[in-house]
Amino acid sequence: MRTGVFTQIKNTGKTAMLSVLLVLGSAAFAPALPYDFTRDEIEKTAQAYLEVLRIREAYLQEFGDVDDPDIAEQGQVEANQKIIEAVVNSGISVDTYNDVIAAALMDEALMDDLLKTIDRLEKNR
Repeated sequence: MRTGVFTQIKNTGKTAMLSVLLVLGSAAFAPALPYDFTRDEIEKTAQAYLEVLRIREAYLQEFGDVDDPDIAEQGQVEANQKIIEAVVNSGISVDTYNDVIAAALMDEALMDDLLKTIDRLEKNR
């Protein structure tokens, strides 16, 4: 299968996906230490994560094999706008979402908590 200009995201497991799903973030992004997130922030991040993943997958299906860079860029811009809306509609800021995801990538206990929360929410959908 040929890969188009729109970046494909492989289903490599939730842990790997978390780093990919920093909203408009970068790999060098790190929250201020120490971090102490509330249960509500973790829950809302998990809810937002599921929506972000759904949006990414939908746009990947639609634009995954597009060869035209302009169309691919348009798809990426639309996806990013919908992702930001989804995060905010989950009740947290994009910064808080990014902070929780980035911190989870560095903190095993937080990662475990976040993944368990995501799994629970996914089962209740």
